Amino acid sequence: MLPLFVYGTLRANQSQDWALAGRLLTPARMQGRLWRLPGGEPALEISRKHGWVVGELVDLQDQADLAFLEQIVAVQQHGLVSQAVRVQLGMRAVRAQVWCANERHLRQLQARPLKTADWSKVSTRRAF
Repeated sequence: MLPLFVYGTLRANQSQDWALAGRLLTPARMQGRLWRLPGGEPALEISRKHGWVVGELVDLQDQADLAFLEQIVAVQQHGLVSQAVRVQLGMRAVRAQVWCANERHLRQLQARPLKTADWSKVSTRRAF
């Protein structure tokens, strides 16, 4: 199973990081653009023209791990899809999976593109 690239609330020190407690989160980045959904949650658009999104890679044990995390971040509710991508892990590229949406879908949801590529810079909900 491919590792998961997390870029928002599942990242360390964010509101839903409890779901990955005890797991190794490795700093990584991928090309794309962050958006803020109407409910305040993050979404990612894969794009080579907008720079690098900051995130972390986490290894998943099985499909049940993925399904659990999908429920927490409301993947289906927001119409996000899982896609295999290339992620930069230091100087090397690795394959990972990420939840994302295209620009058209995000605009239909009335999401707003962010000027930053690091969710922790705009998140108001931190873990305590």
